[in-house]
Amino acid sequence: MISYYVIQAAGEGRRHPSVFPVLQHRRENQTALKESVGQIHLRKQRTTKSRDQSWIVRRLGENMSSDEDVAAASRHIHFIGKKENIIQARRVVKSVGERDILVIYHQGDFYAIDVRCYHSGGPLQEGDIEDFDGRTCIVCPWHKYKITLAEGEGLYQAVDPSVKPLKPTWCSKGIKQRVHSVTVSNEDVFLTLNDSPGPIDSDHYQTEKYRNTFLKDGQKKTK
Repeated sequence: MISYYVIQAAGEGRRHPSVFPVLQHRRENQTALKESVGQIHLRKQRTTKSRDQSWIVRRLGENMSSDEDVAAASRHIHFIGKKENIIQARRVVKSVGERDILVIYHQGDFYAIDVRCYHSGGPLQEGDIEDFDGRTCIVCPWHKYKITLAEGEGLYQAVDPSVKPLKPTWCSKGIKQRVHSVTVSNEDVFLTLNDSPGPIDSDHYQTEKYRNTFLKDGQKKTK
C-alpha cells in the first residue's frame, strides 16, 4: 500500500509534490518485478521443453552427443501413446506437427498415414482394411480408393485388351499418401514424421486452410 499525505488547496485534495518520486520509484520496482517473473517463467518453459526432448530421445535409446542433437531429433519424434492403449483402440487420430495423422494397429503391425485421402479428403479412419494382390490397404469410405498402408501407394485395376482372356491386374499409381514411421520402445509408441522433400498428393489436405474448413464442416463433405 502506498502512503502519502494530502494538503488542502482551493478545496481540492492534492498529492504533495514530494511524494511523486516515491510513487515513480514504486512503479519502476513493480515493472522490474513483472519483467523478472516473465523471465523466470520463460526459463522454466525452456527447461521443461528441454527435459521433455531429452526424455523422448532417452526412451528411444538414442545416444546424442549435444543439446543440438537432442533438439534436432525430438523435433521429428512424437510420443503417441501407450502400446496397449493403441492396440486396444486399433485406430487413433493425432495432430502431430501441424499434420493430422492416423495411427493404425493391424495384425501385429503399426502404421501411420495422413488421415485424409489424397483423392478428395475422405476420412480414412472410417475406411475398411483389406488385402489386394497381397498388399494391405485401407479403402477410402467416400470413393473406395485403395491405399497401401506401408508405402502410401494408390492401387487400381487395369485390363490389357491385347491379352486374352481379359484379366484385371493390380497396378500402382505411385505414392499418393504420405506415410510416417512408427517406433515402439518400452511399451511406448512414437511417431517420426515423414518430411521427405517433394509434394505428395495427400499434402493438399494438410494445409491450414483445408484443415480449418474440414473441422468447421464437421466432416460433412458430400460424396
